[in-house]
Amino acid sequence: MARLPMPAVLRDVSPGVRPIFLGQPFFSIPFGWIATYSALYMSSLGLTSVQIGSVISITMAVQMVAALVGGHLADKFGRRTTLLVADCAAWILPCILWASASGYWHFVAAGMVSGLAPIAGVSWYCLIVEATPDHQRTSTFSVLQLIWLLPGFFSPIAGILIAQSGLTAAMRQIYWIAVISMTLMFFVRHRFLKESAVGEAMIRQNQAAKFKNTFSDYTRIVPKLLRDRRIILTLLISLLLNFQAIIWMNYHGLYL
Repeated sequence: MARLPMPAVLRDVSPGVRPIFLGQPFFSIPFGWIATYSALYMSSLGLTSVQIGSVISITMAVQMVAALVGGHLADKFGRRTTLLVADCAAWILPCILWASASGYWHFVAAGMVSGLAPIAGVSWYCLIVEATPDHQRTSTFSVLQLIWLLPGFFSPIAGILIAQSGLTAAMRQIYWIAVISMTLMFFVRHRFLKESAVGEAMIRQNQAAKFKNTFSDYTRIVPKLLRDRRIILTLLISLLLNFQAIIWMNYHGLYL
């Protein structure tokens, strides 16, 4: 297998996850632009605040179902394959829909498809955790945090596009940039990424597995988790943090 160039910052990162980290900026940069201006884009096409909120709610409802399905698919088909297919479905297709959107129902359709993102998220995190030895996890997630902060340095580019072309036209350009950037990243990453040892074992174990069996596992595990006060507290904190993050990300641009 061909070798990827290795920046110094990745030397303490497990080799098994370096393809993910090297490709991540090609996702996180256009994603940062989209997250910043998507609500303004919807507003520019005539959507009200209530309609924008309903699009977000529909997307989150699909995400809740997708999160449950994601683990089953990752075990049955492998983290690597599931990551590629789910990323293409949850990001490339919605970006095409957003780029050509003209009204509320276009955003509803795109939101429903983008709600599949947690399926990719499960496989993504599994690949990182399973391929990273315990002693490298701190440095691995530190580098990951740096990569997620990277889009902030490129925000002025989106601002320049909007200043030159206007919000609606610029956002359509940004969505097409995201389609090209993410498509290249997904397939190049897939080329260099290896399935984790845990993932290979789970594929062999779950070839004939059905989702109803996975769902029955959830019904047994959830009550046990909810009896642990520490887990309940963690879930409540996570719920509050995610709630404020969603409100901030989707509405603060409308009121600046």
